[in-house]
Amino acid sequence: MADKAGPPPPPYFNFGARVRVCIMSGSDLLASDLNGFSDPYCKISFESESGKSEMEKKTSVKKKTLNPVWNEVLDFSFPAILKPGRVAYMVIRIYDADRFGSDDFLGEVRIPTKDILANPSSVEDPPNPDHAIALGGGEGEDGDWVVVEKKVEDPECKAKKTGKVPGTLMFKYHFYDSEWASLYKSQ
Repeated sequence: MADKAGPPPPPYFNFGARVRVCIMSGSDLLASDLNGFSDPYCKISFESESGKSEMEKKTSVKKKTLNPVWNEVLDFSFPAILKPGRVAYMVIRIYDADRFGSDDFLGEVRIPTKDILANPSSVEDPPNPDHAIALGGGEGEDGDWVVVEKKVEDPECKAKKTGKVPGTLMFKYHFYDSEWASLYKSQ
């Protein structure tokens, strides 16, 4: 009996899919420590509408600052993000690292997964993300990176209690998957 080759798997099974996130900097973040500063770090995850996290990575901690500079690149290789309805957002949560007790939540930024998938790159390895970028705000493109400067949201209303604005976060992301990119552009 001849072996029949079925149709190619759906694009969300392509294991070459990758999102590269460069957390660049934060500005005017909330002070969480008694010294008037915070020790901020970011947790990046891809989450469903219900808040279930598919994967999570974090940046290093920057000590005693409200204006941290990370310039750290985190790679996410996954087919799961491409499955419709499974992952709804890339979420970047900012925390203050504490030696004792749990870390303090400072705010978050959410990017809908559909926005990431709508900007597939034709370049597998984007240009070096370490060079400085001057943006007046909003979103722009830097080579094959999508650059975002976004106000930090405060779902726990911590800033409202203190009367302060939670700050802004500057980051870039790059989505590459040759099979998915070609399928997505043809639709």
